[in-house]
Amino acid sequence: MENIVLNPYSIEIDIDNIEEERYRILIKPYIAFKVVTIDCVSSRDYFHEYCYRDGRFHRHILEIENSPWIEQLGKNIAYHNSHILRDVKHFVLPLQDIVIEVIAKELVITKL
Repeated sequence: MENIVLNPYSIEIDIDNIEEERYRILIKPYIAFKVVTIDCVSSRDYFHEYCYRDGRFHRHILEIENSPWIEQLGKNIAYHNSHILRDVKHFVLPLQDIVIEVIAKELVITKL
């Protein structure tokens, strides 16, 4: 079961892997964040034949290159704040029941 803690400058997501080992994903600083139930997205967007290898299901943290979301955010930012999108990345985390998307500078995973 996922546990999400949203702070003003960071997001902490605690998750379990297939062996029920607990991990924390720390995302900081973040610019934008959204959560969608897995039932409302197309699984083809996040899961494909590479996810099913070695007879097991593998989940991945994805990075969207040339992100339309980052591009849209850039159009909405005033010129004097344009530095805020420098070096950010668009990450997608398809978890058990939800999909988390985030625009952030850094994503770090540690075992708890």
